[in-house]
Amino acid sequence: MVKKKIIVPLLLLCSMLFAVPVMASEPKADFVYDDAELFTQSEADSISEKISDFTSETGWEIYAFTTEDAQGYTSQEYGENTFDQYATGMDGVAFVIDMDNREIAVVHFGEANRYYTDERVESILDEGFNYMGDAEYAGAMEAMIDEAEYYYGKGVPSGQYNYDEETGEYDYYEKNTLTWFEILITLLVALGIGGAFCGITIGKYRLHFDKYKYDYHKNSHVNLTNRTDRFVNQVVTHRHIQRESSGGGGSSSGRTTVHTGAGGRSTGGGSRKF
Repeated sequence: MVKKKIIVPLLLLCSMLFAVPVMASEPKADFVYDDAELFTQSEADSISEKISDFTSETGWEIYAFTTEDAQGYTSQEYGENTFDQYATGMDGVAFVIDMDNREIAVVHFGEANRYYTDERVESILDEGFNYMGDAEYAGAMEAMIDEAEYYYGKGVPSGQYNYDEETGEYDYYEKNTLTWFEILITLLVALGIGGAFCGITIGKYRLHFDKYKYDYHKNSHVNLTNRTDRFVNQVVTHRHIQRESSGGGGSSSGRTTVHTGAGGRSTGGGSRKF
C-alpha cells in the first residue's frame, strides 16, 4: 500500500512534466489561422507575437490567415469574410496568403482605412511578394506586418480621403478640432491671463491716463511727396492643369478605395498574384 501511495503521485508528476511542453507549443490561434499549414510552430509563434505587439499599439483587431480553399472567393473577399468570423469590432487588418488563388492580400477595416491608402497597400504587398518566389511564407507574412506597422507609425498621410467605389462619395480626413465649448474656455483663460498681465504692468509703471497728455503738435512731423505710377503693359500667363482621368476628387497618393464589406464594415485593401 505504501508503494502504491508513492507511485501514484510520481506518475501524476511525470504526466504533468510531459504535458508542460505540449501546452507551451500549442498554436496561438487568437491571431494566426494557418489553415494551409504553411508555418512551423516557431514561425506561427513569431508571427503571433508581432501581431500581438501591433494590436497593443493600435487597439485594432489584426489577424494572419492562410488557406488552400478560398471557397470561390477572391483573396480579399476571403480575408473580409474570415475577419468577420473572428472580429468583434469595426477596426482592423487582415493579412492573407491564399494558396487557392495564388495571391497575397491585405484587407483593412474602419479606422485602418485612413492609414492604408491604395499606394501604401501596394508597398505592403511589395514587401510580402519579395518572399513568395522562394516559398518563404512566414517571411512574407512578417514582412507585410512590419510594413503595415511602419506606415501606422507614420500616421495618416496628408490629404488622405476615402473613396467609396459603390456610391462614388469622397470622405476627406479631418484631424480632431476643438468644440465651441473648448474654444470658449480657451478664450476666457486667455482673456484672464491677458487681463492679469495688463493689470500688473499698469500697476508697475503707475500710469495715470487721465492726467497724461501727449503734445502731438510739438512732437509730430508730416512730410508729403507727390508720386505718379504709369501703367506700361500687362502680361498674362496661361497654364494647363492636368486633371485625373478617373475624375477623382483629390490626389491619388492620398486615396483609399473602400466599400461596405462583411459585417457592414468600411473595407479596403489589395492583392497580388504570385
